[in-house]
Amino acid sequence: MSPAPPVPRVDTANLETKAAHQFVAAWDRWRGGETLPLRQQLILDDIKSLLPLTMLLEVQSEEKIIFRLAGSMIDGFLGVPVTGKNYLDYAPPPHNAIRAERMRRQADHPCGARSVLAMKVSGKYELRIELIALPVRPDDPVLPMQLICLASPIGDRLVVADPTMAPLRGGAALYQYFDIGAGTPDAPA
Repeated sequence: MSPAPPVPRVDTANLETKAAHQFVAAWDRWRGGETLPLRQQLILDDIKSLLPLTMLLEVQSEEKIIFRLAGSMIDGFLGVPVTGKNYLDYAPPPHNAIRAERMRRQADHPCGARSVLAMKVSGKYELRIELIALPVRPDDPVLPMQLICLASPIGDRLVVADPTMAPLRGGAALYQYFDIGAGTPDAPA
């Protein structure tokens, strides 16, 4: 029997922010030669400067996706401390179903996900956010799949609001899965 082929590095060509590149590179190191890292393999010191923008979500069900960790900027974006709370409570009801479905699909068929959304700041201004979500196997196999996520501002200044961009508490203007070595829900390996 021949050995399994090596897991390919994640293609980062579509990522916009330096932070997203750093985040994906750290996740790639954590997993070693495996498709996914275990939770205990995450070395948060590797992403120390990104921690304020980082969250760890536990996909318990389509109705319950719990913040296990939320950086200070995530709390600031959402206006309250969210660790221990349901991620789906922070989207208007019309967007809950699609967010839950996307995360369930990512947990059921481990892959990466990238979305771009906009956070209204004041009147006609917004801050664009690149959101990266990568799967993490829990240390105990009976526990639900986890997703480590980064919400990285695109650029360093506010821009005039683009009516085609979805607001932060709404849906994403762009959402795409990306392959981490096991295909995607849309195109299994």
